[in-house]
Amino acid sequence: MNSLFKNLNPRERYSLIVGSSALLVFLVYILLWQPWQNQVQEMRLRVGEQVDELAWMQQAAKEAKQLRTAGTASVPNRPTASLFSIIDSSMAQTSLAKANKRIEPSTEQEIRISFEQANFSDLIQWIAGLKQQYHLQVQVITLERLAGNDSVKVQLTLKQ
Repeated sequence: MNSLFKNLNPRERYSLIVGSSALLVFLVYILLWQPWQNQVQEMRLRVGEQVDELAWMQQAAKEAKQLRTAGTASVPNRPTASLFSIIDSSMAQTSLAKANKRIEPSTEQEIRISFEQANFSDLIQWIAGLKQQYHLQVQVITLERLAGNDSVKVQLTLKQ
């Protein structure tokens, strides 16, 4: 290879050196520099999006903290009684006590309740009372309207 290069006239050697150098610069640009710059650009965009998301999260955290502190003044502590006894005692104070029902503990903090026939208005008031007084939340509810006035078949899961 070296002898072939020496056999070229000086003008051809110069052209070969310049062409090889240009090819090397072009390959370095295409294979290294451009992909690196594309990644840098993409990371800058991601950082900008994450900064925006962080600012939103911090604002949401402040709002949640304000709401939590504003709400704790009027919210009683959670009861120490079991979820089953809370449901049973609260239901005894309503017309739902007469309804044909089945209560099944699902987990320690979750309970499933089925009513064959219940008054819809009473059911909604009872659920609202559980939420307000004991902070119980409805996880799943299935309602089926029955022929009677304001009567429904209900399956619901409450979680503490």
